[in-house]
Amino acid sequence: MPNQDDRTPEEAAVQPSDPPTDNAAPAITDAQPAEPVAPTALPPGELPADTNPNKKRKCALFLSYVGHGYQGMQRNPGAKTIEDDLFNAITEAGGISEANADEEGFKKIHFMRAARTDKGVSAVGQVVSLMMVVNPPGIIDRINAALPPAIRAYGYRRTVKGFDARKACDKRRYEYIFPVWMFDPKLEGIYRPKLKKIDTSEEGAKEDDEEEEEIDIDIDEAAREEDAATAEGTNLPSAGQPYGSDSTFVFDTDCINRLNGILSHYQGTRNFHNYTIRVAASAPQAKRYIHSVVCDGVFEINGTKWVRTVVIGQSFMLHQIRKMIGMALAEFRGVAPEGCLKHALGTFHLAKTPMAPDLGLFLDECYYEAYNNRWGHQNEHLQLSDWQGAVDEFKKEKLYPALAKRDLEENTNAIWLYGLKDSTYKFSEWLDRGDSAKGNRGGSDGGDRGVGKDQTKRPAPGGSANGGGGSTGQEADKKAKLDSRHAGNMSLQAEYSE
Repeated sequence: MPNQDDRTPEEAAVQPSDPPTDNAAPAITDAQPAEPVAPTALPPGELPADTNPNKKRKCALFLSYVGHGYQGMQRNPGAKTIEDDLFNAITEAGGISEANADEEGFKKIHFMRAARTDKGVSAVGQVVSLMMVVNPPGIIDRINAALPPAIRAYGYRRTVKGFDARKACDKRRYEYIFPVWMFDPKLEGIYRPKLKKIDTSEEGAKEDDEEEEEIDIDIDEAAREEDAATAEGTNLPSAGQPYGSDSTFVFDTDCINRLNGILSHYQGTRNFHNYTIRVAASAPQAKRYIHSVVCDGVFEINGTKWVRTVVIGQSFMLHQIRKMIGMALAEFRGVAPEGCLKHALGTFHLAKTPMAPDLGLFLDECYYEAYNNRWGHQNEHLQLSDWQGAVDEFKKEKLYPALAKRDLEENTNAIWLYGLKDSTYKFSEWLDRGDSAKGNRGGSDGGDRGVGKDQTKRPAPGGSANGGGGSTGQEADKKAKLDSRHAGNMSLQAEYSE
């Protein structure tokens, strides 16, 4: 090996005379600089640190409310709604700036509810998406301080920017509860001092001649029925007693099984045009998918036994659940002949179905399974169970007692039950017409088929559309007129949940 002193002048000029040390600077080369190192991914559930504490963040807000006294969830000019009180409370708490505290601001913050509960309907698991200022900490406490007692916010979760509480909701769970005595076939009397008029025509919705009519309970007729019931030995409640307090009816396992058998006809994809208003049988939105609808047993509210039913579906039309429950109760009590409920699901038939009171219905939970599967690794999961203790307390201490108190004071269920008669809804008549039409169609009731206007047979001059009785042709003609009337003016009710 040559000695360092034996190097040529040229070698000495380019090679160091001393060996490199650990502190020597790295050699400069012609190599391209390395690509910037990507930032380390955040742990699951952790969000980037806020750079602007006053910046609006997309959030999912979870809340409950008692719907009595409100005209529904969704904002409606001139009406008292849940959203108005909620929006004002968030603004007062600093979650919405004063610049956005108007109708235009409502749109700018992308406010959207998961379900549009109807007039008088309550909610335990409602979800709202919006752009909200979440700092300084304590925003939920400040919102609750500004809310009326009927509304309670539980908390929020940060979401992806494009999150929409309505569109991202996979399915919705509702509960409907009613007193056990409503199933008692022997309890028919009406308590006269509490009796008052009731409108069971879809909350007074203005219908055409073929649609729902207002039902007014005649006081004199009710008095006569009460006297007759008393003469037959039926015990009526005294002042201050809840209607049905003397009933000894037991809603046992056989009753649960029987009710579940009736409710099972709703499961799956069905045509619910007879279970809403102003929707033609041929309209696409009349078809709905019901995951499950079951009786979940009996429980107590302040010493009174109530029956709980649970309905889970993708989405519901206006008044759909109340009509489903009303029709099921009519068939259970024998007011409607067996098979009426299934008949009303047939797309060839027009049927006037009873609508149960709003008192017992509430939104129990909204599910976001697809969102959680897609974005759960980046953001927190959206699930009501994160506040389960507070939710259970709201139901037990506020919602259930409020519903029972209202029924005691107003006799809402008793008055509705009085109007549940065959003479009111003509169950036997439209069931007979359906049987006649079924025979003329060769045995098909059209229960699960969508029928367009072009498929509806029009009656030939002077005769029936099906060659049978004239009533069948008149019904087909009536349906065709309704389809034509609504074809150009159909409101999309895909997410109008009650």
